[in-house]
Amino acid sequence: MAPVRAKIITLETAVEAIHTYNRGEYRGRPNIELDRSATDMFREGLGRTLERIRDQVGFIGRDYGGFAGFPAASSLAPTIAEAIFACRDDYASAAAMARPLHEELPPADTVETLCKPFIQPFKRKRNWLVWGPKFWHFLRSDVFPIEDSRVDAFFHLNWRPDPVIRYLEMVRCFRTFALANEAWLPRLREADGELTCDIKLWDKVFYSLGDHKHTSTC
Repeated sequence: MAPVRAKIITLETAVEAIHTYNRGEYRGRPNIELDRSATDMFREGLGRTLERIRDQVGFIGRDYGGFAGFPAASSLAPTIAEAIFACRDDYASAAAMARPLHEELPPADTVETLCKPFIQPFKRKRNWLVWGPKFWHFLRSDVFPIEDSRVDAFFHLNWRPDPVIRYLEMVRCFRTFALANEAWLPRLREADGELTCDIKLWDKVFYSLGDHKHTSTC
């Protein structure tokens, strides 16, 4: 298995990254407000009606940046929601049966099941590997990290055409780094002050530091 390449950071750098994230905004809304809204949206799990799933998919795409810079992709939200609703019980079960990330990596077949509804063609894009992981994260925040370009940059990951392979590679790097620096968690939790889950703590760090240049191998 290839070693994990990651940015060189210290505990103090990670603490400041969390402060930076918590002070930040997305389209005029504070990051921490958006996180709270997304958590509330999924508090009872995956919606039980098509209308509720549409609300969840739409919120993550529109308000939480799942469109990844393609706002016109909002037209896909009903199609994605319908695809999830069509296999709603299997979809919810796949997420529910995954073990917490600190115990093991999510199985490839689980990620494939969760990813499938988000593989929808739109102009020159086909799979929405920002929209999907953001949705899965709030569905099971103890299992699925968010993937976006900044997190990929933190780990110097190359683009992969297969969304399942690409996501699993990111998760392996994410988990390896988090476990190697597990002793930092008490300080990171204290710095956050938002009762954030540990996966989201690390996401705040990687997202905030994703454009820094220094690298190391861990």
